[in-house]
Amino acid sequence: MYGQRSLIFLFLVVGCSLCFHCCFGDAALIPDECDDPDCGRSLPELLSSKGYPNEWVNVTTADGYILGLIHILHGRVTVQNPTRKVFFLQHGLEDCAMTWGMNFPSQSLAFLLADAGHDVWLGNSRGNSYSLGHTTLSPDSEEYWDFSWDEMAAYDVPACIDAVLNRTSTSSLIWVGHSQGTMISFAGLIRNPAYQDKVSLLVQLAPVAYLKHMDSLLLRWLATFDVDVIIEKLGVKRFLPHRDFYELLGADLCDPLPHACDDFLSVLTGYPEDVNNTRLQIVTQYDPAGTSVKNLVHYGQAVRDGRFAYFDYGYFGNRKIYGTHKSPEYDLSTLRTPTMLFSGTNDVLADPKDVATLKSQLPSSTVVFSVEISPYSHLDFPWGIHANSNIYQYILAAANGTLFPPPSL
Repeated sequence: MYGQRSLIFLFLVVGCSLCFHCCFGDAALIPDECDDPDCGRSLPELLSSKGYPNEWVNVTTADGYILGLIHILHGRVTVQNPTRKVFFLQHGLEDCAMTWGMNFPSQSLAFLLADAGHDVWLGNSRGNSYSLGHTTLSPDSEEYWDFSWDEMAAYDVPACIDAVLNRTSTSSLIWVGHSQGTMISFAGLIRNPAYQDKVSLLVQLAPVAYLKHMDSLLLRWLATFDVDVIIEKLGVKRFLPHRDFYELLGADLCDPLPHACDDFLSVLTGYPEDVNNTRLQIVTQYDPAGTSVKNLVHYGQAVRDGRFAYFDYGYFGNRKIYGTHKSPEYDLSTLRTPTMLFSGTNDVLADPKDVATLKSQLPSSTVVFSVEISPYSHLDFPWGIHANSNIYQYILAAANGTLFPPPSL
Protein backbone atom coordinates (compact mmCIF):
# COMPACT_ATOMS: atom_id res chain seq x y z
CA MET A 1 0.00 0.00 0.00
CA TYR A 2 2.75 2.42 0.95
CA GLY A 3 6.30 2.23 -0.36
CA GLN A 4 9.51 2.21 1.62
CA ARG A 5 10.00 5.84 0.64
CA SER A 6 6.76 6.86 2.38
CA LEU A 7 7.74 4.97 5.53
CA ILE A 8 11.03 6.85 5.62
CA PHE A 9 9.18 10.13 5.33
CA LEU A 10 6.83 9.09 8.13
CA PHE A 11 9.72 8.79 10.57
CA LEU A 12 11.20 12.03 9.23
CA VAL A 13 7.92 13.85 9.86
CA VAL A 14 7.56 12.69 13.45
CA GLY A 15 11.25 12.50 14.37
CA CYS A 16 12.38 15.74 12.78
CA SER A 17 9.39 17.66 14.08
CA LEU A 18 10.01 16.57 17.66
CA CYS A 19 13.80 16.89 17.60
CA PHE A 20 13.88 20.18 15.74
CA HIS A 21 11.20 21.68 17.98
CA CYS A 22 13.10 20.68 21.11
CA CYS A 23 16.37 22.11 19.79
CA PHE A 24 15.30 25.27 17.97
CA GLY A 25 11.74 26.15 18.97
CA ASP A 26 10.16 28.43 16.39
CA ALA A 27 13.26 29.63 14.59
CA ALA A 28 12.25 31.30 11.35
CA LEU A 29 13.95 29.24 8.67
CA ILE A 30 12.62 30.48 5.36
CA PRO A 31 13.28 28.40 2.23
CA ASP A 32 15.62 30.27 -0.09
CA GLU A 33 14.84 28.34 -3.28
CA CYS A 34 11.38 29.23 -4.51
CA ASP A 35 10.84 30.67 -7.98
CA ASP A 36 7.09 31.27 -7.75
CA PRO A 37 6.17 34.97 -7.38
CA ASP A 38 3.82 34.01 -4.51
CA CYS A 39 6.71 32.69 -2.41
CA GLY A 40 7.29 34.73 0.71
CA ARG A 41 3.91 36.43 0.61
CA SER A 42 1.73 36.50 3.68
CA LEU A 43 -1.85 35.27 3.37
CA PRO A 44 -3.30 38.79 2.97
CA GLU A 45 -0.54 39.65 0.48
CA LEU A 46 -1.24 36.53 -1.57
CA LEU A 47 -4.94 37.41 -1.79
CA SER A 48 -4.21 41.04 -2.65
CA SER A 49 -1.74 40.04 -5.35
CA LYS A 50 -4.54 38.19 -7.13
CA GLY A 51 -6.81 41.24 -7.00
CA TYR A 52 -8.81 40.42 -3.86
CA PRO A 53 -8.76 43.21 -1.24
CA ASN A 54 -9.08 41.80 2.26
CA GLU A 55 -8.95 42.59 5.94
CA TRP A 56 -7.67 40.71 8.97
CA VAL A 57 -10.19 40.21 11.77
CA ASN A 58 -9.32 38.83 15.20
CA VAL A 59 -12.02 36.85 17.00
CA THR A 60 -11.73 35.93 20.69
CA THR A 61 -13.39 32.71 21.86
CA ALA A 62 -15.14 32.24 25.20
CA ASP A 63 -12.06 30.40 26.51
CA GLY A 64 -9.65 33.13 25.46
CA TYR A 65 -8.15 31.92 22.16
CA ILE A 66 -7.67 34.61 19.51
CA LEU A 67 -8.44 33.38 16.01
CA GLY A 68 -7.25 35.13 12.88
CA LEU A 69 -9.98 35.42 10.23
CA ILE A 70 -9.52 36.83 6.74
CA HIS A 71 -12.39 38.71 5.13
CA ILE A 72 -12.29 39.08 1.34
CA LEU A 73 -13.97 42.43 0.78
CA HIS A 74 -14.97 41.76 -2.83
CA GLY A 75 -13.84 40.04 -6.00
CA ARG A 76 -11.60 41.37 -8.74
CA VAL A 77 -14.60 43.27 -10.04
CA THR A 78 -17.41 44.40 -7.76
CA VAL A 79 -20.52 42.37 -8.61
CA GLN A 80 -24.06 43.16 -7.49
CA ASN A 81 -25.42 39.70 -6.71
CA PRO A 82 -29.11 39.72 -5.72
CA THR A 83 -28.64 36.31 -4.08
CA ARG A 84 -25.43 37.36 -2.28
CA LYS A 85 -24.60 34.96 0.57
CA VAL A 86 -22.13 35.02 3.43
CA PHE A 87 -19.66 32.13 3.22
CA PHE A 88 -17.37 30.90 5.98
CA LEU A 89 -14.63 28.53 4.78
CA GLN A 90 -12.86 26.36 7.38
CA HIS A 91 -9.71 24.36 6.61
CA GLY A 92 -8.64 20.89 7.71
CA LEU A 93 -6.06 19.33 10.02
CA GLU A 94 -2.59 20.97 9.95
CA ASP A 95 -3.85 23.44 7.35
CA CYS A 96 -4.73 27.13 7.28
CA ALA A 97 -6.83 29.66 5.35
CA MET A 98 -4.36 29.53 2.46
CA THR A 99 -5.92 26.26 1.35
CA TRP A 100 -8.88 28.07 -0.23
CA GLY A 101 -6.69 30.30 -2.43
CA MET A 102 -3.72 28.12 -3.28
CA ASN A 103 -4.61 27.88 -6.97
CA PHE A 104 -5.44 30.56 -9.48
CA PRO A 105 -8.69 32.58 -9.47
CA SER A 106 -10.52 30.25 -11.85
CA GLN A 107 -9.60 27.23 -9.69
CA SER A 108 -9.84 28.38 -6.06
CA LEU A 109 -13.13 28.33 -4.17
CA ALA A 110 -12.51 31.56 -2.22
CA PHE A 111 -11.80 33.48 -5.42
CA LEU A 112 -14.72 31.99 -7.33
CA LEU A 113 -17.15 32.87 -4.55
CA ALA A 114 -15.84 36.43 -4.26
CA ASP A 115 -15.96 36.95 -8.03
CA ALA A 116 -19.58 35.76 -7.97
CA GLY A 117 -20.42 38.58 -5.56
CA HIS A 118 -20.55 36.60 -2.32
CA ASP A 119 -19.18 37.74 1.05
CA VAL A 120 -16.27 35.40 1.83
CA TRP A 121 -14.61 34.73 5.19
CA LEU A 122 -11.68 32.38 5.79
CA GLY A 123 -11.11 30.78 9.21
CA ASN A 124 -7.94 29.67 10.99
CA SER A 125 -8.20 27.06 13.74
CA ARG A 126 -6.72 27.67 17.18
CA GLY A 127 -3.08 26.69 17.42
CA ASN A 128 -2.20 27.08 13.76
CA SER A 129 0.36 29.64 12.59
CA TYR A 130 -2.28 32.38 12.23
CA SER A 131 -4.26 31.78 15.42
CA LEU A 132 -1.62 31.59 18.14
CA GLY A 133 -3.00 34.39 20.31
CA HIS A 134 -4.66 34.08 23.69
CA THR A 135 -5.89 36.61 26.22
CA THR A 136 -3.79 35.14 29.06
CA LEU A 137 -1.79 32.12 27.85
CA SER A 138 1.42 31.99 25.83
CA PRO A 139 1.97 29.39 23.07
CA ASP A 140 5.16 28.58 24.99
CA SER A 141 3.08 27.23 27.87
CA GLU A 142 1.72 23.70 28.16
CA GLU A 143 -1.66 25.09 29.21
CA TYR A 144 -2.11 26.79 25.84
CA TRP A 145 -1.99 23.46 24.00
CA ASP A 146 -4.59 21.74 26.20
CA PHE A 147 -7.19 21.43 23.45
CA SER A 148 -8.44 19.09 20.74
CA TRP A 149 -11.11 19.42 18.09
CA ASP A 150 -13.62 19.21 20.96
CA GLU A 151 -12.69 22.75 22.01
CA MET A 152 -12.69 23.93 18.40
CA ALA A 153 -16.26 22.67 18.14
CA ALA A 154 -17.37 24.04 21.50
CA TYR A 155 -15.74 27.49 21.28
CA ASP A 156 -14.25 28.29 17.86
CA VAL A 157 -17.31 27.42 15.78
CA PRO A 158 -19.83 29.61 17.67
CA ALA A 159 -17.31 32.45 18.08
CA CYS A 160 -16.59 32.56 14.35
CA ILE A 161 -20.25 32.31 13.36
CA ASP A 162 -21.28 35.08 15.76
CA ALA A 163 -18.42 37.36 14.71
CA VAL A 164 -19.19 37.01 11.01
CA LEU A 165 -22.95 37.41 11.41
CA ASN A 166 -22.49 40.48 13.61
CA ARG A 167 -20.12 42.15 11.17
CA THR A 168 -22.29 41.35 8.13
CA SER A 169 -25.64 42.06 9.82
CA THR A 170 -27.07 38.82 8.55
CA SER A 171 -28.95 36.04 10.30
CA SER A 172 -27.22 33.02 8.76
CA LEU A 173 -24.21 31.93 6.72
CA ILE A 174 -23.07 29.02 4.56
CA TRP A 175 -20.32 26.95 6.21
CA VAL A 176 -17.88 25.19 3.89
CA GLY A 177 -15.60 22.76 5.69
CA HIS A 178 -12.78 20.53 4.59
CA SER A 179 -11.68 17.53 6.67
CA GLN A 180 -11.35 18.77 10.27
CA GLY A 181 -13.42 21.78 9.21
CA THR A 182 -16.32 19.38 8.65
CA MET A 183 -15.73 17.53 11.92
CA ILE A 184 -15.80 20.64 14.10
CA SER A 185 -18.91 22.00 12.36
CA PHE A 186 -20.80 18.73 12.84
CA ALA A 187 -19.75 18.60 16.50
CA GLY A 188 -20.16 22.32 17.06
CA LEU A 189 -23.73 22.47 15.78
CA ILE A 190 -24.66 19.38 17.77
CA ARG A 191 -23.16 20.84 20.97
CA ASN A 192 -24.76 24.23 20.34
CA PRO A 193 -28.15 23.44 18.70
CA ALA A 194 -29.18 27.10 18.51
CA TYR A 195 -26.43 27.62 15.94
CA GLN A 196 -28.09 25.19 13.55
CA ASP A 197 -30.42 28.06 12.64
CA LYS A 198 -27.42 30.36 12.06
CA VAL A 199 -26.02 28.07 9.34
CA SER A 200 -28.32 27.91 6.33
CA LEU A 201 -26.23 25.26 4.57
CA LEU A 202 -23.35 22.96 5.49
CA VAL A 203 -21.06 22.14 2.58
CA GLN A 204 -18.77 19.32 3.68
CA LEU A 205 -15.73 18.44 1.55
CA ALA A 206 -14.00 15.15 2.45
CA PRO A 207 -16.30 14.90 5.50
CA VAL A 208 -14.79 13.43 8.65
CA ALA A 209 -16.64 12.11 11.70
CA TYR A 210 -15.89 8.40 11.92
CA LEU A 211 -12.31 7.18 11.41
CA LYS A 212 -12.56 3.42 11.91
CA HIS A 213 -11.51 2.63 8.32
CA MET A 214 -9.15 5.60 7.98
CA ASP A 215 -5.93 4.53 6.24
CA SER A 216 -3.72 7.59 6.68
CA LEU A 217 -0.26 6.16 7.27
CA LEU A 218 0.65 8.71 9.92
CA LEU A 219 -2.59 8.61 11.91
CA ARG A 220 -2.89 4.82 11.64
CA TRP A 221 0.69 4.41 12.90
CA LEU A 222 0.13 6.88 15.75
CA ALA A 223 -3.07 5.11 16.77
CA THR A 224 -1.91 1.50 16.38
CA PHE A 225 1.20 1.92 18.50
CA ASP A 226 -0.22 4.57 20.84
CA VAL A 227 2.54 6.91 19.68
CA ASP A 228 0.15 9.84 20.07
CA VAL A 229 -0.28 9.04 23.77
CA ILE A 230 3.45 8.42 24.26
CA ILE A 231 4.36 11.76 22.69
CA GLU A 232 1.88 13.56 24.94
CA LYS A 233 3.22 11.80 28.05
CA LEU A 234 6.74 12.89 27.08
CA GLY A 235 5.53 16.45 27.53
CA VAL A 236 5.40 17.46 23.87
CA LYS A 237 2.26 19.56 23.41
CA ARG A 238 2.62 21.02 19.92
CA PHE A 239 2.52 18.86 16.79
CA LEU A 240 4.19 19.75 13.47
CA PRO A 241 4.41 23.54 13.89
CA HIS A 242 5.10 25.05 10.50
CA ARG A 243 8.50 26.65 11.06
CA ASP A 244 9.93 23.59 12.74
CA PHE A 245 9.76 21.43 9.71
CA TYR A 246 8.53 22.41 6.28
CA GLU A 247 10.26 25.78 6.26
CA LEU A 248 13.47 23.91 6.93
CA LEU A 249 12.98 21.17 4.33
CA GLY A 250 10.21 22.32 1.99
CA ALA A 251 12.21 23.92 -0.83
CA ASP A 252 15.07 21.45 -0.47
CA LEU A 253 12.64 18.56 -1.01
CA CYS A 254 10.05 19.91 -3.43
CA ASP A 255 12.41 21.53 -5.92
CA PRO A 256 15.06 18.84 -6.54
CA LEU A 257 12.76 15.90 -5.70
CA PRO A 258 9.27 16.58 -7.09
CA HIS A 259 7.89 13.30 -5.72
CA ALA A 260 9.15 14.08 -2.22
CA CYS A 261 6.33 16.53 -1.52
CA ASP A 262 3.83 13.95 -2.72
CA ASP A 263 5.37 11.45 -0.28
CA PHE A 264 5.21 14.03 2.50
CA LEU A 265 1.53 14.69 1.85
CA SER A 266 0.73 11.01 1.43
CA VAL A 267 1.98 10.23 4.94
CA LEU A 268 -0.98 12.15 6.39
CA THR A 269 -3.57 12.44 3.63
CA GLY A 270 -2.73 10.04 0.81
CA TYR A 271 -1.55 10.94 -2.68
CA PRO A 272 -3.44 13.86 -4.25
CA GLU A 273 -4.74 13.03 -7.71
CA ASP A 274 -5.69 16.42 -9.18
CA VAL A 275 -3.24 19.00 -7.84
CA ASN A 276 -0.90 21.35 -9.67
CA ASN A 277 2.49 20.09 -8.50
CA THR A 278 4.17 23.38 -9.37
CA ARG A 279 2.15 25.04 -6.58
CA LEU A 280 3.39 22.67 -3.89
CA GLN A 281 6.29 24.97 -3.16
CA ILE A 282 3.66 27.55 -2.17
CA VAL A 283 2.07 24.99 0.14
CA THR A 284 5.38 24.67 2.00
CA GLN A 285 5.19 28.38 2.81
CA TYR A 286 2.09 27.79 4.93
CA ASP A 287 1.68 24.11 5.79
CA PRO A 288 1.82 22.21 8.03
CA ALA A 289 0.36 25.03 10.07
CA GLY A 290 0.48 23.22 13.43
CA THR A 291 -1.92 21.85 16.01
CA SER A 292 -1.80 20.35 19.49
CA VAL A 293 -0.62 16.85 20.34
CA LYS A 294 -3.86 16.46 22.27
CA ASN A 295 -5.72 16.98 19.01
CA LEU A 296 -3.76 14.11 17.45
CA VAL A 297 -4.56 11.99 20.52
CA HIS A 298 -8.25 12.68 19.94
CA TYR A 299 -7.90 11.55 16.33
CA GLY A 300 -6.10 8.44 17.56
CA GLN A 301 -8.98 7.65 19.90
CA ALA A 302 -11.44 7.85 17.00
CA VAL A 303 -9.28 5.48 14.96
CA ARG A 304 -9.02 2.97 17.81
CA ASP A 305 -12.63 2.95 19.02
CA GLY A 306 -14.47 3.90 15.82
CA ARG A 307 -16.69 6.46 17.57
CA PHE A 308 -17.51 10.11 16.83
CA ALA A 309 -17.13 11.13 20.44
CA TYR A 310 -15.90 13.66 22.95
CA PHE A 311 -12.29 13.41 24.14
CA ASP A 312 -11.74 10.27 26.21
CA TYR A 313 -10.02 11.08 29.52
CA GLY A 314 -10.10 7.48 30.78
CA TYR A 315 -12.50 5.87 33.23
CA PHE A 316 -11.93 8.22 36.19
CA GLY A 317 -11.43 11.34 34.08
CA ASN A 318 -14.63 10.67 32.19
CA ARG A 319 -16.54 10.12 35.42
CA LYS A 320 -15.30 13.46 36.71
CA ILE A 321 -15.90 15.46 33.51
CA TYR A 322 -18.90 13.76 31.88
CA GLY A 323 -20.40 11.74 34.73
CA THR A 324 -20.07 8.53 32.70
CA HIS A 325 -17.27 5.99 32.35
CA LYS A 326 -17.14 6.52 28.57
CA SER A 327 -16.95 9.82 26.76
CA PRO A 328 -20.30 10.77 25.18
CA GLU A 329 -20.85 10.37 21.46
CA TYR A 330 -22.00 13.17 19.17
CA ASP A 331 -25.55 12.43 18.07
CA LEU A 332 -25.65 13.19 14.36
CA SER A 333 -29.38 12.41 14.24
CA THR A 334 -30.01 15.78 15.93
CA LEU A 335 -28.50 17.81 13.08
CA ARG A 336 -31.19 19.76 11.20
CA THR A 337 -29.02 21.99 9.00
CA PRO A 338 -29.25 21.13 5.27
CA THR A 339 -26.00 19.42 4.31
CA MET A 340 -24.09 18.77 1.08
CA LEU A 341 -21.55 15.93 1.17
CA PHE A 342 -18.64 15.66 -1.28
CA SER A 343 -16.38 12.64 -0.78
CA GLY A 344 -13.65 10.86 -2.78
CA THR A 345 -13.12 7.26 -3.79
CA ASN A 346 -9.38 7.44 -3.02
CA ASP A 347 -9.58 9.39 0.24
CA VAL A 348 -7.60 7.65 2.98
CA LEU A 349 -8.67 10.09 5.72
CA ALA A 350 -12.37 10.33 4.86
CA ASP A 351 -12.64 6.70 3.82
CA PRO A 352 -15.74 5.90 1.75
CA LYS A 353 -16.91 3.34 4.34
CA ASP A 354 -16.65 5.91 7.13
CA VAL A 355 -18.44 8.50 5.00
CA ALA A 356 -21.20 5.94 4.44
CA THR A 357 -21.48 5.50 8.22
CA LEU A 358 -21.64 9.27 8.65
CA LYS A 359 -24.37 9.57 6.05
CA SER A 360 -26.37 6.76 7.65
CA GLN A 361 -26.34 8.59 11.00
CA LEU A 362 -27.61 11.87 9.57
CA PRO A 363 -31.36 12.35 9.07
CA SER A 364 -32.29 11.67 5.46
CA SER A 365 -33.98 15.07 5.32
CA THR A 366 -30.71 16.73 6.34
CA VAL A 367 -28.58 15.39 3.46
CA VAL A 368 -29.76 17.42 0.48
CA PHE A 369 -26.86 16.50 -1.85
CA SER A 370 -24.27 13.74 -1.78
CA VAL A 371 -21.68 12.67 -4.34
CA GLU A 372 -18.55 10.50 -4.35
CA ILE A 373 -15.94 11.73 -6.81
CA SER A 374 -13.47 9.41 -8.53
CA PRO A 375 -10.52 9.35 -8.21
CA TYR A 376 -10.39 12.19 -5.67
CA SER A 377 -8.13 12.00 -2.63
CA HIS A 378 -8.21 14.14 0.51
CA LEU A 379 -6.39 17.23 -0.72
CA ASP A 380 -8.03 17.33 -4.12
CA PHE A 381 -11.13 18.99 -2.65
CA PRO A 382 -9.53 22.36 -1.81
CA TRP A 383 -6.55 22.08 -4.19
CA GLY A 384 -7.82 20.18 -7.24
CA ILE A 385 -7.29 21.98 -10.53
CA HIS A 386 -10.59 20.52 -11.78
CA ALA A 387 -12.48 21.02 -8.51
CA ASN A 388 -14.31 23.95 -10.09
CA SER A 389 -16.24 21.68 -12.45
CA ASN A 390 -16.25 18.65 -10.12
CA ILE A 391 -17.40 20.45 -6.97
CA TYR A 392 -17.50 24.23 -6.85
CA GLN A 393 -20.11 24.76 -9.57
CA TYR A 394 -22.59 22.88 -7.38
CA ILE A 395 -21.77 25.06 -4.37
CA LEU A 396 -22.26 28.22 -6.43
CA ALA A 397 -25.55 26.87 -7.76
CA ALA A 398 -26.74 26.03 -4.24
CA ALA A 399 -25.92 29.56 -3.10
CA ASN A 400 -28.20 30.82 -5.86
CA GLY A 401 -30.99 28.52 -4.71
CA THR A 402 -30.48 25.65 -7.16
CA LEU A 403 -29.52 22.12 -6.20
CA PHE A 404 -28.48 20.23 -9.31
CA PRO A 405 -28.69 16.43 -9.23
CA PRO A 406 -25.36 14.95 -8.12
CA PRO A 407 -23.03 14.37 -11.07
CA SER A 408 -22.03 10.89 -12.19
CA LEU A 409 -18.30 11.07 -11.56
